[in-house]
This record gives sequence, C-alpha cells and structure tokens, in this order.
Amino acid sequence: GLTCSSCEMAGRGDAGIEIDLDKAPQRSENLSAYEIMLSESQERMLAIVSPRHLPEVKKILKKWDLPCCILGKVTGDGLLRVLHKGAMVAEIPAARISTLAPEYSPQSRKPAYLDSLECFNPSRFKTGEKARKVILDLLATPTISSKRWIYEQYDHMVQLNTVVAPGASAAVLRIKDTHKHIGITADCNGLMVYLDPKTGGAMAVAECARNLACSGAKPLAITNCLNFGNPTKPDIYYQFEQAVRGIGEACRVLNTPVTGGNVSFYNENRGEAVFPTPVIGMIGLIEKPGHITTSGFKNAGDAIILLGKKAETLGGSQYYYSLKKKIMGPCPELNLKEEKKIQDFLLKIIKKGWIKSAQDISEGGLAVALAECCILSGENLGCNVDLMTDTSNPFIELFSEDPSRIIISCEAKREKEILKNAEKCGIPATKLGYVSCDTFRIGKNISESVLELRNAYESFSL
Repeated sequence: GLTCSSCEMAGRGDAGIEIDLDKAPQRSENLSAYEIMLSESQERMLAIVSPRHLPEVKKILKKWDLPCCILGKVTGDGLLRVLHKGAMVAEIPAARISTLAPEYSPQSRKPAYLDSLECFNPSRFKTGEKARKVILDLLATPTISSKRWIYEQYDHMVQLNTVVAPGASAAVLRIKDTHKHIGITADCNGLMVYLDPKTGGAMAVAECARNLACSGAKPLAITNCLNFGNPTKPDIYYQFEQAVRGIGEACRVLNTPVTGGNVSFYNENRGEAVFPTPVIGMIGLIEKPGHITTSGFKNAGDAIILLGKKAETLGGSQYYYSLKKKIMGPCPELNLKEEKKIQDFLLKIIKKGWIKSAQDISEGGLAVALAECCILSGENLGCNVDLMTDTSNPFIELFSEDPSRIIISCEAKREKEILKNAEKCGIPATKLGYVSCDTFRIGKNISESVLELRNAYESFSL
C-alpha cells in the first residue's frame, strides 16, 4: 500500500516525504492510520509531480476519468512523516524501510533429476506412427489447442482499441490519436524450464519477443509472474535462481527491461511442485498500421519460407510430453544473439512490406505452426510443403521445438529477394513450399483438410 510506495520512492531518491492521510480517498470514515497505510486497494498509483506540471497532469487524468488527490510533498530530510487527523502519527527514515528489508539466501542445490533425465537420441529414434494422426492429436492437446473458449469469456474489446484479437502470436491495440500500436503477449514453457532452468527462463523471454516480432512489434519491456514450488527446498530454489538468471540474461540481450512482476511460491500438490513456470508478459511498439502482421496465411500462391536453423532434437517436445507422457530431454539450445538477429531481420522485412504473415515455431513444432497458419487464415487456406530432410523418419523436422525459428509467407515475386537478404544477413532461410486452397499437405504422406485441422484445434474445452 502507501507504506511501500512512499518509502521506496523517497528512500531510493535520497529524499523525504510527508503525506496527510486525511486527503486520501477512503471507503469508511473510521479507518485508522495503520489501516490506510497498509491498504492494498487495487488500481492506485503514487506519482511525484513538479508543481509547474500539476495542471497538465490533472488535465490528462480528467480526460481519462481518473480521480486524483494531492497527498503531500517531497522533503529533503530523508524522513517519512505521516499526518492523520491533525497529528503526526509516524516519523521514520524512509531509507531504513525501503533499503534495509530482510534478505534470505536459501540453500541451492542442482536437482538430482537433471543428471538422470532420459535424453533424446536421434540415431535410436523410431516410430511406427502416422504423422497425420500425431498432428491432429497435438492440435487437440490442452497446451496447444485454441484458448478461445477462455478469452471469449472476457471482454477483450474494452474501449474498442483492439485491432488484433487474442488467439495468435500477439494481440495488438491501437494508441488513440496516433498511428502507433502496441503488441501484447504472454508465454512460458514450464517443461523447458524443468529440463534446464536457466535456458528455459531465457526461452520464455525469447519466445515472447519472437511473438511480438511476428506481429510487427519491436519488443520493449517485460513483466513477469514467477511460479515455483517451496523455495526452502534446495532443488526448488535452484530452479528459481537459475530461471531468474536466464530471464535477466535474455532481457539484457534483447533489450527488454523488467518493469515489474510478482513471485508465487509453494505451488505444490502433496509435496510435488508444479513445473517451474516463470510466465513472461511483454509489450512491443508498432510504429505504423501497415506494419501490423498476423499469423494466418493470406493468399493462395504465396511462398512459405522458414527463417532459422534446421531442427535437431525432440527433447522438451509436446510430442513426447503430451502424447507419450514422457519427460524427455535435453532442453534445446538457445543462442540469444542469433535470436536477436532473426527478430531484427524479420522486423526489417516487415517494415519493407515484404511479409504477408509470420508465425513462430514453438509448442508442437513446424507441423503445428503450419497448421495454425492455415487455421488462422480465416479462408480455409492450406499449404503444400516439402520436407527438408531425406530421412525416412521426418518426425524430428515436423515436431522439434528448437527455438529461434519462424514461418513467414510472402508474394511469390518476393521470395528470391527475401532469401537473398537473409543470406546476406547470415540468417538461415529455406523455402518450404506455397500457400494452397483447402488442403494441408506436407511431403508425400501427410494430407488433411483444413476443416479437420480446425475441428481438432477447437475440440478441447473444460
């Protein structure tokens, strides 16, 4: 409440602050100073405004129907003073409260399971399954399937600024009275964090940034919701500490500062912790309306291109976890510099107007990402794609969740230009095929109607 906000702002600024609680809005007339200072009523902010800017700030707040009150003033003596009903009820050094909070250093120990994980071996991988059935089964799993049944329970059109609705890489909101828009996304793959806490934490940030880049937005900043088990257990604290380090490393490379967030510990059931799940929320800036990009294919005949390296592992894949009920390592490797390079290249060609659609490859791998591009086209557009590998078993290419890979579509006349520019920038790029009508085809053996894909994708609900 007011205690934290006032002390933190004064203490970190080497200043003091004096506030009069009689001026604070209150629901009841008999609240004590103690209650007012500790109240955590929602949707409140404490702002420090210079007197000369006060009329302008009040004008802005009035425009948005936001009530405000002047609580007090900043002082130079380093003290927090609280007035209530004409009396001074508290006087204490602000820095003592804001900077001398208790610190804990729990024991940290690498979990034993990390050294005994079963790991994917491509030379031993065999399957008699049909890839077509696997694709449909993956589209119907809770992790991958449509979340429309959830987000349509809420009004995502509040104030009518929503330009791109939820359901794909990122939602997009307009900023009124400007040409600018913001992209918004949230993501985390708890399984990857379980397999490698540091890399998995970094992957959550990277995937959010990739989602925004696919929408035409330059990533700006993150918030987070870090969900873990009991931190007094050394292996749980290890997961937490390493995930935070991975998040920090990714934020520094991708230039997305952390604006805030929260931590939720003790998420356990009968002593078993949830997957370590540091959910990242990220916003990005779209400078012009023409840069807004969506995931669905746009026109039959458009070329489909893969940006990013060839798939290497099924470790951490939903193929194993959701369909085989196995936690299979290793966590795929993440090169943050390469990630940044691919995102920057994508944004560059989006701004040139060369891109019709963009979709990152994440849970479910290439096959699911292509299926989503068809499903989200809105026109029952399909695809005709060739596999890049000559192997008799294409599952690695189809279902690998290796990071830093993006599917784009463009007019056929732009194909060579994009491939040439990608090569010049050191970005792996491969033409996969082209957008078609109605039918989803991969290679010689996978053929399905887009309607059947959509039915599987929309089939899960609670």
